[in-house]
Amino acid sequence: MESSMGLLKLSFSVIIILIIVFGIVVSEPPCSRPSCVEVPIDITVYQKEIKVNALENERKLCILCYPGQKKTWYRLWINPKITVNLTDPNQQLEIYHGPNVSAVVENSKATGFLSWPSFSLLKEEYVFNPFNFSCIGIASNKGYIIQFQLKNVEVNFLIYLLAGLLLFFFASTWSRNTLLHYSTGISFGVLGSILIVVFVISKFLPQKLKFLGYGIAIISTSTSLYLWKFFTVYLNDILINHWQILISYVIVAGLVSFAVVYRYGPVTNSRTLDLVKWCLQGLGLVLIYHGTQISEMSIAIIILVFSIYFLPKGFFVWLKRFRYRFFPPKTRLLTEEEYYLEGEIETKKALEELREYCRSPNCDAWKTVSRLNSPNRFASFIQRNAHLSDQELEDYNHSAALMPVDLRDDSSDSEVSISEGYR
Repeated sequence: MESSMGLLKLSFSVIIILIIVFGIVVSEPPCSRPSCVEVPIDITVYQKEIKVNALENERKLCILCYPGQKKTWYRLWINPKITVNLTDPNQQLEIYHGPNVSAVVENSKATGFLSWPSFSLLKEEYVFNPFNFSCIGIASNKGYIIQFQLKNVEVNFLIYLLAGLLLFFFASTWSRNTLLHYSTGISFGVLGSILIVVFVISKFLPQKLKFLGYGIAIISTSTSLYLWKFFTVYLNDILINHWQILISYVIVAGLVSFAVVYRYGPVTNSRTLDLVKWCLQGLGLVLIYHGTQISEMSIAIIILVFSIYFLPKGFFVWLKRFRYRFFPPKTRLLTEEEYYLEGEIETKKALEELREYCRSPNCDAWKTVSRLNSPNRFASFIQRNAHLSDQELEDYNHSAALMPVDLRDDSSDSEVSISEGYR
């Protein structure tokens, strides 16, 4: 019995070793010149174009290396990258990353049927490590053009940082915004309606066929990536020649999603709203972390954001009082013209408020009239007619002309302190 178990374990080990060896043996041959070309890029070159010619019936590996730069604060958003322009739309590339040339070559040699497909194949731009020596290998049997570009300020990083800050600090408000709930529901409906169609179709399939489909969906990652690449290549053709179908799909799916969201209404449960807020804040922190090329600086920004967010509200009031106490603002005195203009404006405003009050039901008209010496003048005042006599106007103008000189400031003949008055 023990010998049988030992033989079984030995057989299982041999099978595993054969699978691993087969996965390596069926890989591409070692990189050798002229199929392997190392192209070092000088950090002083901000834009460089490299043309890679195809070798006849042979896979060619082109390795590009970037030396990296020193970490400094003004390189927060630096982005060294290459853009691959294909000569054939159906051309397939194999991309390998590594810290040096040897690592890239080893990665290309170790690629076999056990390798997991990379989502980098769906891109046309590939970035280097901005602060360390790094290499990118591109393998293809057809020619292509590589364009190297060094951006000192990548706008995408700034957008990530700003969007992350806005999401984190306004998450509490946006999580309770009805428009956000409707737009999110419609977006999920438009993007997820394809999955719903697949789910409905699967209900009509036999049980064995469904299990087979699930297995294919799990193990066919390479096929999925190929189909996605195929879709992206012909996306422009779809938008130009079949835009009517695309717009119709978006409109129908959007209307159905809006009807569903309208039927059930936005979220009202407080705990659910808290979960939405925390999700938005988590997304904001992720965007902040990816908003710079220096991870230490991103973490420092996140710590600062947390410190500001969890500070007590009274701290800013205390900070404002502290500022006014030790750095008081300079008091500006009114000029004589501004003084009279301010008095005229405020007097007209107060008289208008008095008229409105006297006309309102809150004013006891009979009681007010019984206390007045001249009810006729009061009625004229309410009706916006002249309520001052000529003698009163003359006395007012005369008193204004006799304003004492000591009301004027000693240092300026045109400024008057508000705190002074007539003597």
